[in-house]
Amino acid sequence: STTAYQTTGDGNLVFPFFDDFNDGTLDTGKWGGDTANFTETAGVIAANGNDFSIQSLNYTNFADGTVYSRVRATNGTGDRGSITARGETSNLGGIRNQYYFRTRINDNSDTDINYAGTTLAGFNAVTYNPINTWNEQEFELSGNSLVGRLNGTEVVSATDSTRSSGNVG
Repeated sequence: STTAYQTTGDGNLVFPFFDDFNDGTLDTGKWGGDTANFTETAGVIAANGNDFSIQSLNYTNFADGTVYSRVRATNGTGDRGSITARGETSNLGGIRNQYYFRTRINDNSDTDINYAGTTLAGFNAVTYNPINTWNEQEFELSGNSLVGRLNGTEVVSATDSTRSSGNVG
């Protein structure tokens, strides 16, 4: 049988979890964690400082697939973008039991894959687009395989089976 998929319009009808951050208010019905430390404007969510995180509240069964985000460094000193996946649903915000793919911009631009504060792979040097230029991040999880891509290029990978499902952020 052929299944028709909507390719434009309402992302909530296309993806299992979606937020375009385009209504000016962080949806606290979708997001938990350090929500007071984020602002949302014109399709962009921004952390008001470092070491803040938000995670999905209602989409808690992510197992295998790819999480996408666009990130942009604004000052180049300690800026970073991270995608989390398979996170625990309690203890939202801060370091917790979750995988994350992180790209950092500072004196040495690098990436890593981390679990609960421990690096599994990385600190691989990468070429990140210049300050105030968008970068595409992808974090693909399949079984115990974890792959991070930056602007379409695989930059780090790891193997780990500690968590098999959880939320995204």
